[in-house]
Amino acid sequence: MGMDESRNNPMQVRTLIVTALGLSIFIWEIAFNLGVHGVIFYYHLHMLWVAASVVLLCVLMGDVGIHNMGRWGVFALASPTIWFILNALTPSIEISWFNEMLWVVALAVFVIATPYILYVVFELVENDFFSLSVYHRQRLIMIVMIVAATGYAVGELHEWFVTCEQFEVAGEFIPENCYSHIDELEG
Repeated sequence: MGMDESRNNPMQVRTLIVTALGLSIFIWEIAFNLGVHGVIFYYHLHMLWVAASVVLLCVLMGDVGIHNMGRWGVFALASPTIWFILNALTPSIEISWFNEMLWVVALAVFVIATPYILYVVFELVENDFFSLSVYHRQRLIMIVMIVAATGYAVGELHEWFVTCEQFEVAGEFIPENCYSHIDELEG
């Protein structure tokens, strides 16, 4: 299949759209919250841990023969568990550098494990993903990176896009520099 044929192949375009949509919805919330609050929320790390643990256990128990995982794959899938163990030690350790190191480890776990987990899950569930041409894979990566950067930027500049009341109604922590319509009405 030539490059022009690959670009216009309906199956390739469908797979690109579905995959980009799924990844973008997942990454938007993480990037937005990182922009607003400067943290990756615990429940995103917990979701990552559950996904990594399920895939790792299935592979180690031999139930998933599709993916041949090397040592680095096992490490990537085990890294959220390593983070969980370190996090469990935090209450008993009152050393500020340890808590800062834990944040760095959490970020590293996200950066290391997330792409690998997504790779394994896509390999197991969405076989069409691996039939994507290089052209469409590059577009997919570009789309997800644009959405992540936009989510982070909107989070950083949240006072332009989200009001204090919207944070409150959603049950989220209200940032100090948010914009409030009530201030406008009272002023």
